[in-house]
Amino acid sequence: MGESTTEVLQVYCKTCNVRTEAQVVGTHAQSRLANPGGDPVDSPYYVTVYKFAVCHSCGAPFLSEHDYIEVPGEFSAPQGERMLKPVDFFGDAELIIEPYVAHRA
Repeated sequence: MGESTTEVLQVYCKTCNVRTEAQVVGTHAQSRLANPGGDPVDSPYYVTVYKFAVCHSCGAPFLSEHDYIEVPGEFSAPQGERMLKPVDFFGDAELIIEPYVAHRA
């Protein structure tokens, strides 16, 4: 049988006041053609992946953005990543974290 791996992000948690790991509990990806009007089969795409993660110690939420350029079936190269929000803009974090945790259980 195959092993299931849990994706984690290395983050600085303001609540715990320490650099730690946050477990990714949800992702969303969107792509767009790099050359509009080009052949969609052979053209490169810009792909943005958003990852929602929670601190393994305190459950604080994190949202990160990861950019790639890829040609489907040929290659995918990372172009950068950044932390969008550690906590603040979510308001009540439990309202967002709870559905993801319940779904993963």
